[in-house]
Amino acid sequence: MDEAALLDLAADELLALVAIASPSEGEHEAVDHLEARCAAWELPVRRLPVEGAADDLVIGWSDAPAMLFTAHVDTVTPTWSWEAAREGDVIRGLGAGDCKGSVVAFLLGFVLARDAGVDLASLPVALGVCVDEELLGRGSIVMARALRPRFVVAGEPSRLDIGVAEAGFVDVRCDVRGTSAHGSFPERGDNAIEKAARLALAMHDEDFVRTEHALLGANVPGTLRFEGGGELHVIPDRARLRIEVRVVPGGPTAAQIEARVREVAAAHDADVELVEESVEPFETPGTSPVLTSLEAAAHAEGLAPARVGVPAWTDAHNFVELAGSEAVVWGPGDFAVAHDPEEAVDLREVVTAARVVARCLAAPETWTA
Repeated sequence: MDEAALLDLAADELLALVAIASPSEGEHEAVDHLEARCAAWELPVRRLPVEGAADDLVIGWSDAPAMLFTAHVDTVTPTWSWEAAREGDVIRGLGAGDCKGSVVAFLLGFVLARDAGVDLASLPVALGVCVDEELLGRGSIVMARALRPRFVVAGEPSRLDIGVAEAGFVDVRCDVRGTSAHGSFPERGDNAIEKAARLALAMHDEDFVRTEHALLGANVPGTLRFEGGGELHVIPDRARLRIEVRVVPGGPTAAQIEARVREVAAAHDADVELVEESVEPFETPGTSPVLTSLEAAAHAEGLAPARVGVPAWTDAHNFVELAGSEAVVWGPGDFAVAHDPEEAVDLREVVTAARVVARCLAAPETWTA
């Protein structure tokens, strides 16, 4: 298929998919649409039920794939109006880059490989479409436990650079205790807002902040929310902080940092509650076949992808943690405009990604050895 025809095909498929609203827990129509497209292309597809959301889809002939290309079809729930549109070689609309562009690129990659004579039915490979990535990650939990792939390419808008290290996090809510007093006599009270401010600053003085990673930077604590105060001229006896610490590979674990955060909070009269379970970071070995095979295919398509860090949580985490997979994060689009009214993806990146996937599938010796 020539480039113009492939661009138009990618545009048609992506426009149709982006036009279907698919917020987390409401992906049913998008999943039905993709199942129908697989049937039209004579690609076998089966469903994996996910409680509380739509079903996952597993596309391909293998029940136990060594290599899994996976991307999520759900989006955030928008607070703005939007519609799917094509402007030249760009598709705009919620989910275009995060991450329906990867869904379409991976699907077209399978079609291109099959049409070029690659015997996909004989290969331990599959394409997984996950739901619920933006909310609780339940789709990838189900898929990781069901398939347990050795290698995973998790689609996300990386601009076709390859994410080889992904940060974990510790996300806590701290309720700081103080003592009320009249505002004219602050010395008679214990100002919870001031104590909360000192707690936020104290986090930046902790030893774990000095752990640096070449691709992800440092373990950085960020104050995401600060609440406190009430009646005029009353010293506040309560304040609340939400603090999230980015955790990078090679230093203290998320569990160790969580324990230290609790100690520091206690020293500032604060009770700690986890907002989400702490997540450990991961880093994929530089010689992993999933990385080297993807790089080789990208180079063959004229790309020179950088190895980059991924500061956000992705479905790759669940495959690493639950299935012991070696995973990379890769796909068309740009994280910078994800979850944004200006979200878009360049069709040329989608088509290039499809060709890279097809090359990977045509060289199984690079990831099955």
